[in-house]
Amino acid sequence: MLKGTLKLAVPMPPPQGDNDNAAWDDFNSTPYGVDFTGTDFHPVAGQPNVFVATAPTQYKLTVTATVLSDGNIQLAYSRFVQESDNNLTAG
Repeated sequence: MLKGTLKLAVPMPPPQGDNDNAAWDDFNSTPYGVDFTGTDFHPVAGQPNVFVATAPTQYKLTVTATVLSDGNIQLAYSRFVQESDNNLTAG
């Protein structure tokens, strides 16, 4: 279980086409704030130290949090984000 908050700045250009995701990783576009709380993260079956949270559909973003043996949390993103404030803790 995770506690705390994660606030991200997510670039949001308009999509180029129905199946074209290339522009979604353009870091020069206007960022929008996406906030997660620890309760947004759900455990991954069979992996006790891995948690996943998904942003609303329009952001096309999934965040994976891995709790390391020293208690630190390593984050991975399904697309480019600008991490602005990470206050997640294992609990």
